[in-house]
Amino acid sequence: MKIEIKSCDFPFPISDSLRSYISSSVTIALIQKAEFIQRVLVQLSHVNNSCSWADKCCAIKVELLNGSELVIENTEMDLYAAINRATSRTKYTLRQRLLVQVNNENVYKLNDEIHAVE
Repeated sequence: MKIEIKSCDFPFPISDSLRSYISSSVTIALIQKAEFIQRVLVQLSHVNNSCSWADKCCAIKVELLNGSELVIENTEMDLYAAINRATSRTKYTLRQRLLVQVNNENVYKLNDEIHAVE
């Protein structure tokens, strides 16, 4: 599982400690499903909303080995909160997506077995 970290319109460079925090958070969250993952891209950005609050956005894009993609984005006032929430949501959504995929494969196998008997 390859993890890339990028920033877009971010007011300061990504420090080594922040890069390490992101890498470890993503790895811990997704390690159990690493066999299905080709690449993870974490993109940090700075968003100015209409109330002039400075918000930090963390977007996580997971590219799976089967060619599908999963994109989760979270915006918070605190960068670490945005990272934590996006990581948590990515873990949950990936688990759900893989469960649906496995269930669909089992249904196709069952249909093939039924048609083979007929």
